[in-house]
Amino acid sequence: MHIIHLILGKARPERMNGVSKVAHQLALHQAELGYEVSLWGITPSLEDMPPRAYGLRLFQARRNKLRLDPELRAALRSLQGQEAVVHLHGGFIPEFYLAARLLRRVGVPYVFSPHGALSPFAFDRGGRKKRLYFRLFESEMIRHARGIHFLGQIQYDAADRLMPMPHKVLIPNGQDQAELLLGSDPAPREAVPVFSYCGRLIIHYKGLDQLLAGFIQYRKEGGQGLLWLIGDGPDRARLEAQAAKGGVSAYVRFWGSQYGEEKFRLLRSSDAFFHPSRSEGFPTGVLEAAGAGLPCVVTTETNAASYLVAHQAGLHLPDIATGTIARAMHEVDRRREDGSLARMGGEAARMVREDFSWSHIAQRMIAELYA
Repeated sequence: MHIIHLILGKARPERMNGVSKVAHQLALHQAELGYEVSLWGITPSLEDMPPRAYGLRLFQARRNKLRLDPELRAALRSLQGQEAVVHLHGGFIPEFYLAARLLRRVGVPYVFSPHGALSPFAFDRGGRKKRLYFRLFESEMIRHARGIHFLGQIQYDAADRLMPMPHKVLIPNGQDQAELLLGSDPAPREAVPVFSYCGRLIIHYKGLDQLLAGFIQYRKEGGQGLLWLIGDGPDRARLEAQAAKGGVSAYVRFWGSQYGEEKFRLLRSSDAFFHPSRSEGFPTGVLEAAGAGLPCVVTTETNAASYLVAHQAGLHLPDIATGTIARAMHEVDRRREDGSLARMGGEAARMVREDFSWSHIAQRMIAELYA
């Protein structure tokens, strides 16, 4: 079977977004399992790429989203008569609707991973245009797919409210085990607790306004910890202003975008990882932090809470009220003092090694989604 992963966006590993990284890891590990695998990227720049363990083809993104690159159309048609399956990564992408329609014409099955695009929160915020697009295009693509893949329980359970999806499966993201060896020599430890977040600085989806509000309350209640925000994004200035207004600028560190060795070095230098999202697929940041040995404090909406609680590897935030987050920070303080926080971190690392290896996830995809 020839497995083709189709993405929209950068295909160079160091520039990939979360969705593209997932497709890259699946392609890499499915190739290691002995399958013929290709990653096809619709990208604005057809730049040279380093060699891969799988096939790689790039196609030109067009201004008119309702037109496919003629080379991509030809490549899709060439699959006719092959034992092949195309895996579409990402929701509300007009090019994927066109690709799916062409694949149906040539008799090639496809599967679809919306990667959080169909979460109730994201869908409801899309307004009329998103609902109209879903009714006219996305629903037809879903109806004819061999399988629909969801990353988290919330999206999986909510999907049938949009339309019947008897062919859906639930498989979380994985974590690159080799990546977790990076930054094994952490920076000098702070004398006080350090709460970290790593990811895009987007207030509404990531709940960062409430993370900061909870930290402000925690400090007012006598907490001595620090908050590290690793990453960058469009809401950084608003968060900096919120920290200044709350009188905690001296205790909040904005590290900016960090990658590879430095990112993991910073994570390992903190005490607990906070991810208070209002909406997610399955955040890679949580798996990276847990794999690095950090207890994780997460909302239900991350879809990671049930795993962390079952493994005693973190804390569950039932909501992101200011007081809830402040109490969680005080709980981290207490556990840091009595030694149980370190044990939670060890369980978090074990959880990622045993349950979230990409090899395991890649095998599940083949057995449960492509068959």
